Amino acid sequence: MAVTCPDCGTPARRVHSRYRRRLADAGLGGRPVVIDLCVRRLFCDTARCARRTFAAQVAELTVRYGCRTVVLAE
Repeated sequence: MAVTCPDCGTPARRVHSRYRRRLADAGLGGRPVVIDLCVRRLFCDTARCARRTFAAQVAELTVRYGCRTVVLAE
């Protein structure tokens, strides 16, 4: 699945690496919830784009540098 570069909007398919990311989420039944994600880091191969690599974001769940889900942050 292609992810678009946040700067130029070009689809990026070439994977640079993967890393684990843990996000705190809104509690369920009074208990804390932690989401464990495997996130892809991709290359932007567009010559005119200043960004070389970027991390894929999960829509309506993650934000850049965030350690909480969007729901918990609100």
